[in-house]
Amino acid sequence: MKNSKPSKKLILIDANALMHRAYHALPPLTTKKGEVVNAVYGFTSVLLKVIKELKPDYMICAFDVAGGTFRDKIYNEYKAGRVKPDQEFYDQIPKIKEVVKALNIPIVEKQGFEADDVIGTLAEQASQKFIKSKVHKVKKLKTVIVTGDLDALQLVDKNTEVYTLRKGIKDTVIYDEKAVQERYGLNPEQIIDYKGLRGDPSDNIPGVKGIGEKGAIDLLQKFGSMEKIYQAIEKDKTGDLIKSKVKEKLIAQKKEALMSKELATIKRDMDIKLDLEDCVWGDYDKGELNNLFRELEFYSLMNRVDEASRNGNSASTNSETESPFQDKSKKYVRYIILDTDEKMDNFLVELKKQKRFVFQTRSSEDNVSQRDLTGMVFMWKTSPIYYVPLILKDNKPNLFNASVSLVSSSLKKLKPILEDEKYKKIGYFFKRDAEALCNHNIDIKGLDFDIMLAAYLLDPGKRDYSKDKIIFDYLGHRENIEIEDENEIKEKIKNASEIAKLSHSFELYEILKKKLEKSEMEDLFYKIEMPLVKILVKMEINGVNLDVKLLKVLSGELSDKIFELEEKIHTLSGDKNFNINSSQQLSQVLFGKMKLSIEGIKKTQTGYSVAATELEKLKEEHIIISFISEYKELVKLKNTYVDALPKLVSKKTGRLHTTFNQTVTATGRLSSSNPNLQNIPIRTEIGRKIRKAFIAETGRKLVSADYSQIELRVIAMVADDKKMKKIFNKGLDIHIATAAEVNQVPLEEVTFQMRRSAKALNFGVIYGMGVFGFARSAGIERDKAKEFIENYMKKFSGVAKYMERSKEDAKKVGYAQTIWGRRRYLPELNSSNAMVKNAAERMAINMPIQGAAADVIKIAMLKIDKWIDEYNNKNKDAVKLLLQVHDELLFSIKEENVSKASREIKDIMENCHLSLDGKKIDFPVPIVVDVKAGDNWEEMIGI
Repeated sequence: MKNSKPSKKLILIDANALMHRAYHALPPLTTKKGEVVNAVYGFTSVLLKVIKELKPDYMICAFDVAGGTFRDKIYNEYKAGRVKPDQEFYDQIPKIKEVVKALNIPIVEKQGFEADDVIGTLAEQASQKFIKSKVHKVKKLKTVIVTGDLDALQLVDKNTEVYTLRKGIKDTVIYDEKAVQERYGLNPEQIIDYKGLRGDPSDNIPGVKGIGEKGAIDLLQKFGSMEKIYQAIEKDKTGDLIKSKVKEKLIAQKKEALMSKELATIKRDMDIKLDLEDCVWGDYDKGELNNLFRELEFYSLMNRVDEASRNGNSASTNSETESPFQDKSKKYVRYIILDTDEKMDNFLVELKKQKRFVFQTRSSEDNVSQRDLTGMVFMWKTSPIYYVPLILKDNKPNLFNASVSLVSSSLKKLKPILEDEKYKKIGYFFKRDAEALCNHNIDIKGLDFDIMLAAYLLDPGKRDYSKDKIIFDYLGHRENIEIEDENEIKEKIKNASEIAKLSHSFELYEILKKKLEKSEMEDLFYKIEMPLVKILVKMEINGVNLDVKLLKVLSGELSDKIFELEEKIHTLSGDKNFNINSSQQLSQVLFGKMKLSIEGIKKTQTGYSVAATELEKLKEEHIIISFISEYKELVKLKNTYVDALPKLVSKKTGRLHTTFNQTVTATGRLSSSNPNLQNIPIRTEIGRKIRKAFIAETGRKLVSADYSQIELRVIAMVADDKKMKKIFNKGLDIHIATAAEVNQVPLEEVTFQMRRSAKALNFGVIYGMGVFGFARSAGIERDKAKEFIENYMKKFSGVAKYMERSKEDAKKVGYAQTIWGRRRYLPELNSSNAMVKNAAERMAINMPIQGAAADVIKIAMLKIDKWIDEYNNKNKDAVKLLLQVHDELLFSIKEENVSKASREIKDIMENCHLSLDGKKIDFPVPIVVDVKAGDNWEEMIGI
C-alpha cells in the first residue's frame, strides 16, 4: 500500500504591513547602543506567534521595494495622503530583514510591485492543483497569508486563509471564505469591487464619492460585481435596485470607480515562481539567532523561539532525524548528592583546598522571617555540583531520607567554612542566602562576588537580572545545560535545572569583574554594594513592631469616610449605580454623561483616562474631581497599607518584615517591597496615622535620622552654584531664600505661594521639570511659571549651566555619572524621537543628583553598621537599624541610650562622606541630619 501524500501548510508573511503595525502599536524601545527597535520587536513577536499557532511547513516573507510601483503610474496620488513615518521606522527595516534571514525564511521582493502582489502571485500558484517539485509532493497545500492589511481578503479561497491583526499586535483573527462572508456579506472575490466603489482613504483610493460601506455592499449583493452594475445601468435594467442619486454618482464617477478597482486589485501573475524546496521552515542557525537577539536585547523573544520551534511542524524534521532546534553547544553538568557522612567528609577535604568557590542556598519560603534551608549548593571551576540536602521545617523528612543527625552534622561541619572570611564565595543573590543561613545561626562571611549585583551595577537601567538573562547578555547563549542522570536528579532536587545554571558562575565572574574594572566601578562594587548586602539582611530580619489594633480602628474610620465620599460622588454625578473603582465606568460618567472637558486628557483603549495626573487637570472644572481624587487616595491607602500590613506580620516573630531591593532603581536608590514602606505618604493625615502604627518595643524608642534636603545640597556641589552654596552655608531656608532671589523681595516678605513655587522648582530641577509640570506643581498659571523659571535660571546660573553641561557630557560618553562613579547608560540621548530624547536628557540631569544622594546614605549605612557593632559590644542590643526610607534611617534604641546614641548617629551621618579611596569629598555646603525620637514613627520630637 502506497503512503498517502501529506497535507502541508505554507505561510506567506506581508512584512511591510506587520512592521508598520508594530511600529505604531509599541512605544519606542531602545537598545544600549541607542537604536530604536520597537518595530523589529513587534514584527518578531508576531512572527513567533504565527509559528507557534500555525505550525508552518513552508514560509516566505514578502517586502515592498522603495521607488514606487505600477500603481503610481495609474494614479499619481496613490497613497499620497499617508503620513511618512519617522526615519527611525526606516532604520529598522534592515534589522527586520536580519531577523527573517536568521530564521532562514526566504525573502521575496520585486521592484515596481508591493508585497501584496508578491503574496498574491505565490498564493495563486500554491492554490494550483499540482506543484512541480522534485522532493516535496503534497496531497494538499494550505496557504495562510499573515498581514495587518485587509486588502488581502480578496485572495481568500478554499485553499487560502488570511491571518490578520485586529488590534495592536496581539489580537488576531483568521478569515476563511465563511468569515469574509460573515463580516462583509460578500464573497472574497468581491472585495476588490467593494474597494473600487467605497474607496480606501488609507491608500488614497478615491472610489465613488457618496457611496460608503453600506451602499457598496448593498450594490454588490444585488449585482455581483462592479462591471455588472455598469452593464445594468447601460442597459437601463436597474429598476428600483439603484436610487437615482446613487446612479448619478456611479455614472459621473465611472472612470474613478474602474481605476479604484484596478488599484485595489492584487496582482496574481508576477514573473516569480514558488519553489517549496527553497522555503522549508525550521532549519535555522540557533547560534546566529542567539547573537542577533543578544544584539537587539530580545531575551524574552529567544524563549519564544524555542517554544515556537518545539510546537512547530517542520517539513524538514521527522522522528528519525535530529531536530534542527537542538542546541549543539550543550554543557553537561554532574551532580553529587552529599547524603552520607562519607561523601560529606570527602567533599570537605576538597572544599578546604579552594580559595574561591560558588555557593548558593536553597530555601522553602520567600518571606524572610520564615525562610528555612532545604539545601546548599557548592562548586568550583573543575568540580561537579555538590548538593547538600537539609531537613525541611519541623523535622519533616526530605527526599533523600537523610537523617536528622546527618543534617545537623552537615551544618556543623560547613559552618566554620561559611563563616571564614578567607574562603571567597561567588554567588547569585547573596542576600537571600545570608538570610536563610541566619535563621540557622550561621553568619556567612567572605561574600566576594554577587553576579546579580555586578550585572546591575554595570547596567542599572534594566529590569531583568535573572540568571538566564545574565547568561544570555554576557555569554551569548541560554539554557544549554544538560544534567547527567537528569530524571533521578530532578526527582530529588527541586529546580535542579535552575541550580545547574550556576555552572556558568566562574565564567561570568571573570567577565563581569573585568567589566567593573574597565568602567572604574570596582570600588563602588566592593566597598559599597557588596558590604551593604549583610546590612540589608540585618534590617530585614530585625523587622518593625506594628500596632495592629490601631490599624483596625483606622480601617473602620476609612470605610466610613470612603462610603461618605461615594455617596457624594454618586449624587453629584447623577448616577447612583456606577462603580467608581472602574476606570471605564468613571470615564463614561465624567466625559460622557457629565460632559467634562476632554481637552488635554489622554485617551486609552477603553476611553479617556481617569488617572490621578489626568484628574488633576480637571480639578478647577467641577467639585466632583476633588471628591474622586480623595476617594481614590483613601481606597488605595486602605487596601495597600491599613488592611494589608496586619496580614503581613510574621506569625513567627510578631513583626513586619519588608524586603530591601538593591537592583531595582536605575539611580542606585534602594527600594522596598512586600510591603513597600517607602510610599507611605508623610504629609497627609491618613499617611501620618499609618506611620503612627509603627511603634517602639517596651523599654525602647524609635529614632529617626533624616538627611535634610540632601539632593539640593548635592546640586549645590555638582552645579557649583554660588548663590545656592551661600544660602546653605548661612543656614537659611532654601525655599524661602530661593523665592526671595527670584521674586526680588526681602526674606521676610516671601509669601506662602512664593515659597511653594520655589520649592516646586528647587525639587523640579532634579527631574528636569518643564513649564507645564512646574505650573501644575506650583499651582500657578503657565505664563507665570515660564517667567519664574527664566528668573530662576538667571539667578541660579550655576544650576542652569549644570543642566546643559550634564546633557552634553552624557551625550559624549553615553552615560550619566555620580561623584562616586556610579553610572547610568543613556543611549536614548541619540534618539531622533523627540519624546525619547527629552526623557533621556531629564535622566542625565537627574541621575548624578539622585545617584549621589543614594551613595551618601549607603556610605552612611556602612559606617553606622560598623558603629552599631562597636556600640552594642559595650551596651548589649542597645541599637538596631530597622528601616531605610529615602534619605531617612529608622532605629530602635533602648531608652537609656537614646540621647548618647542619637548624637553619635548624627555625627557619623553628617561626617561620613569620604570618597571610596579614603580621600575627603569636599562638600561645599554643610550636610545636616535631623534626629527625632518617639514611641512611634509619627509622634517624634527633635533631639
